[in-house]
Amino acid sequence: MILYEGTIETFNEDVMQNCVADRAAEKYTSHYNRRPATSEYRSWQNSLPILNQAFRYADLKDNKILLEYELPYSSQRIDVLLFGKSVDNTENIVILELKQWSNDGLKESDSEGNVLVKYASWKEQPHPSLQVEGYYFHLKDFKKFFEEKNAPVLSGSTYAHNYSRQDNPVLFSDNLIDDSWDMTA
Repeated sequence: MILYEGTIETFNEDVMQNCVADRAAEKYTSHYNRRPATSEYRSWQNSLPILNQAFRYADLKDNKILLEYELPYSSQRIDVLLFGKSVDNTENIVILELKQWSNDGLKESDSEGNVLVKYASWKEQPHPSLQVEGYYFHLKDFKKFFEEKNAPVLSGSTYAHNYSRQDNPVLFSDNLIDDSWDMTA
């Protein structure tokens, strides 16, 4: 299930018309027979225009974008899948996990692989890099086209647009990020 899909150019137009969150909510309601939570709808309203600004800054236009892609055999959804080609014409798919976390609302957790995030109260959450890693391996395990000879290169990242590494390095802490897995292999 996908809540939104199109080119970056179409996405830009839909963001400018302030209708992306509404379109995603309509598909969500149609698929799940219930409305999305207010917090989820609000996160689409807040994060997607900022993501669009990053795409415009990078001068992306023809790339394809999928929002809220539900993983096979799972109820988990990837925030964004971005499809495109590199300068050497290699096909690429990028997993993007969007976070609205701010510096004053984020601190290290005593539990390995987690961080503490302040919502109404402090709540333990998986480190977003581990979340992306899980999505990566899930796609590799369930989508056979990644085994083909000229399969797209799959990679991933977190976009925490309210977060500054300089003010709070918790998302970059060595004890949270395991860089032993290679997403390009």
